[in-house]
Amino acid sequence: MAIQITNIDRDDCTSITKERFYEYLKDNKPVIFSNLAKDWTAINKWTNEFLVGLVGDKLVDVDMCTFGSMSDIHKLPFSKYIDNAVNNNWGDKTSTTEKPYLRNFSLLDEFPQLSDDVKSQTFFNTDIHNMIVRGAFIGSKDSVTKMHCDTGDNLVCVIRGAKKIVMVDPTQSKKLVTAHQDMDISIDEQDNIGQPIQQHPAFQQLETVYDSNLNQVLKNRSSSLLSINQSI
Repeated sequence: MAIQITNIDRDDCTSITKERFYEYLKDNKPVIFSNLAKDWTAINKWTNEFLVGLVGDKLVDVDMCTFGSMSDIHKLPFSKYIDNAVNNNWGDKTSTTEKPYLRNFSLLDEFPQLSDDVKSQTFFNTDIHNMIVRGAFIGSKDSVTKMHCDTGDNLVCVIRGAKKIVMVDPTQSKKLVTAHQDMDISIDEQDNIGQPIQQHPAFQQLETVYDSNLNQVLKNRSSSLLSINQSI
């Protein structure tokens, strides 16, 4: 059975009402908002220099994103992590699945003065989503997270850089072949590291896979992905 590769739908709106936002949630399908975050303060303010000047040498938990033991988490000064990430300085033998990823640092909690620089929380109805958790993830070139299932609805906003998203419908998630979870997914036709989705053994029993490269719409560095209880 051939896998159908489906691009995630895009919405070019620059603003959205909560009613329309929740219509997307009700449909239970992912969508990319190409311009929804383009006027956020963080887009131009959160440069590497600004963040390093604010956070400095504070020790942060750097995750190898294996979703395994706590031994996969290492302490590193924030400034050192940013320097390594910007220069992709993790060593020539470091694979994409071994590149450290800053996903456990509560930037907005520890520096509440940054809270209003992003507006993701304003789209949610607190009567429905009564616990809104916000985080800032910082990764270097080619860093990845393994396929996983989030426990709630997500609005993922790319402030700078690019992100490839591969998603599976929750109703098909049990068809994933997890024995191949350490095999990379290739990003494009020129990528000789991983396997294309069509040939990747983890997806061979699936009917549909959602795929999108957010760098295609990042001219304004403002793309947002709304994912609704999807397996990612």
